[in-house]
Amino acid sequence: MRKIYLSTFVTIFCCLVAHVQSATVECSNPPPGVQKLVRGVDITRLDMVPMQIIGSNGFMSPVLSFTCNSGRTWRSPSGSQYELPDQVWHMTTLPSGWLSAEATLYKSYEDIRRSMTTEVGGSGSIWKFAFSASNNYMKFQNTIANNSRFISVVSAFESATRVDFNPSWVLELDRFAAMFIERRISGTFESNPAAYNRFIEIFGTHYLSTGQFGGYIRVSYETSSSYFYSKSDTEVKINAKASFLKIVSANGGSVSGSTTVDSRFTSESIETVRYFGGNTNLLSQSGITSWQPTVDADPWPFSGILTPISDLISTDETKRVSMVKAVNNHVMKSHLDELDRLVRTAQSKFGNPVLDTLLNRINAQKIKAILVESEVESLSQDVALQLIVPEWFRTNTQLCYKWRADGDGGQCGGGAANLLCATPNLMTPFYRDDSDRRGGGCRMQWGIHPAGFPLGLTK
Repeated sequence: MRKIYLSTFVTIFCCLVAHVQSATVECSNPPPGVQKLVRGVDITRLDMVPMQIIGSNGFMSPVLSFTCNSGRTWRSPSGSQYELPDQVWHMTTLPSGWLSAEATLYKSYEDIRRSMTTEVGGSGSIWKFAFSASNNYMKFQNTIANNSRFISVVSAFESATRVDFNPSWVLELDRFAAMFIERRISGTFESNPAAYNRFIEIFGTHYLSTGQFGGYIRVSYETSSSYFYSKSDTEVKINAKASFLKIVSANGGSVSGSTTVDSRFTSESIETVRYFGGNTNLLSQSGITSWQPTVDADPWPFSGILTPISDLISTDETKRVSMVKAVNNHVMKSHLDELDRLVRTAQSKFGNPVLDTLLNRINAQKIKAILVESEVESLSQDVALQLIVPEWFRTNTQLCYKWRADGDGGQCGGGAANLLCATPNLMTPFYRDDSDRRGGGCRMQWGIHPAGFPLGLTK
């Protein structure tokens, strides 16, 4: 009888050991780029393609870890074979090339937020408060709000791959993230906000359930708002894309399409070029053709679909629901800091009792441990009402000067139309006064230009 029990015990023990060993087989050769997607992200700070590659850019500690028990492999377009992690559902290459480059225009900071949200597939009401602490977002916001410039961005990718992770109800959290939730978090968010906030500080708010990575070129143009006012959106996009293709061509890339750029667009724009993925040092040394082959070994994640980390909390419904509340609260707190920044900037330019009242309301919200979304949204709308110039005023309102000759028509006008108009921030066409018929005359223009607070801040 003892032999039977001993044999049974040994059999069970061996099976358990085999199971544990098979469940912890790490991937020694996963596809390049996939490992970058295991990190959590904080949507208040996220920059998928940062203007400055310094700091975390919103990427936090890992929330996923890979195993390679199934023995699946994936072969790249170049023929290299890699282990496919068990957590990956599907991988595929994406059609790419410089012809796919598209221009996006930012005339307001809400345009920036919407575009950044689209890049990561964000959905839900909380996204209207996202990216408030993102370096890219703050830089572009400052350009529009304080420098009277609008922005056009052109980008394209090369040698790109898409990876889809398993559904959230199949994936498991990285062991350290899971350990934190199990050991360090207790109760609800309302009863223990500090623990949930600490988790977010370490691991972030979301993870990339789908990621796209490869070689990426992004060019931004900060162009005077007067140029935008004098051109249609289509004309601005055509010039931005032509300028982008001109850069690619100058660096040895093969392009098809116009590279003729309006000289005024060039002279009135500040150009910033950024390359991501591969050995970017080769770009300055040998150009794009030398850079492209290096991308496969070190691709850059440039877009994807973000999913809440809370979706990975499957064993405790209370903690899952509380994590949703904690993330929403975290994002709204960051947005309050953004509102504070905007109002203080406006205060520095002109005194207004309404701004003082708004700042008091912002401070009253900031000291609350738990925020109410409707209250933050109402405050955000009130700030926008005071600071943002409506689109209808910027495009449909004109200052006009009407004149007519009384008697000798050669004394005035200088060939100008009888009605001279201009939208805000622009000057009317010249009117020439030549009343005494001597040589020369007075050439005059009129316009509406706010002092210290440019009309670039639009919605």
